[in-house]
Amino acid sequence: MVANKIRSKGSGGLFWTLWQRVWYRGLWRRIWYCILAAVILWTGLMYGVAEWYIHKHNSEPLVLGSSFVPDYAQSLGVDPQQTFTAMLSDLKLKQVRLVSYWSDIEPTPGRFDFSMLDWEFAQADKYGTKISLSIGLRQPRWPECHPPGWVDTSKAEK
Repeated sequence: MVANKIRSKGSGGLFWTLWQRVWYRGLWRRIWYCILAAVILWTGLMYGVAEWYIHKHNSEPLVLGSSFVPDYAQSLGVDPQQTFTAMLSDLKLKQVRLVSYWSDIEPTPGRFDFSMLDWEFAQADKYGTKISLSIGLRQPRWPECHPPGWVDTSKAEK
């Protein structure tokens, strides 16, 4: 019924009729349709980027990787060195993300212990595995933070 009234006023066809019904019905409707159009355009753009990426890397082999956290292995009751060696030899991983918690690297102020990281790097080199080293306070399994026991976290810096 509304479309007939608009068409009878001399408008130019179906597109113009739809445009008037959508656009000239109030400010909130215009805002809603602009947001809807933006979401549709953004979704289409992201889909296009994903398709491009898939086709670009389609001929490359799949690289299997994993993260390894020695502290987590210990908490599960397994030996971290045996577990890491088994991961590299049995799973034949080509990429491993190693975790280096501050509490393990500097157990007391000014005393650094890189022995576990050195061993992990040597094992990865032995099996031809690439390493991504995760460093910093927040790491995998976040939002946990792992400061050493000697750091006083009760006082916030200003």
